[in-house]
Amino acid sequence: MSPLILYFLSLLVVLVSCRPQNMDYRQVMPKDYSDFLDSLTEKDKKDIMTLARNYNIYKDEKDGLLALKIQNPDLGKRAEKLTQDLHNKINSLSSEPKAFALELYAGAKKLLAQSIIGVNVRKEFKEKAVLIRKKYNDLTEDHKGELMKVFPVVSKAMKSEGFRRLIESM
Repeated sequence: MSPLILYFLSLLVVLVSCRPQNMDYRQVMPKDYSDFLDSLTEKDKKDIMTLARNYNIYKDEKDGLLALKIQNPDLGKRAEKLTQDLHNKINSLSSEPKAFALELYAGAKKLLAQSIIGVNVRKEFKEKAVLIRKKYNDLTEDHKGELMKVFPVVSKAMKSEGFRRLIESM
């Protein structure tokens, strides 16, 4: 699976389980990802969860997407397109913003694996969110601008008072 797809899926899992009732995942997620999530059927969700539970058996992203395509061809195609679009966006970033985006993945991958097996990740999510927000704030204005162009919703979430309050309330 793609790093940021896993990030957004794990963020969704965490937000749904930890969020205040009025928090909507669309506030912290790019529109193409929220549209993708909104389009998921119950079968799609089951297939994603099966894949996520077993993510460590796939040698790489292509292997995971192939497994998804076999299990659910339509979902596999949609996920592959989303993944390719994501790669194009990540590859368009310079080194610092790219490193920031990839760090989101590293934390999210761990949170996803833990949340899927039933571990309460609320405390760790808060710690990671605080750290990531600090790292975002430490980026130069040019790098923040670059992220804003490529991932505007994520950038807005990092700067938003609502996201800060959500983190503090956890």
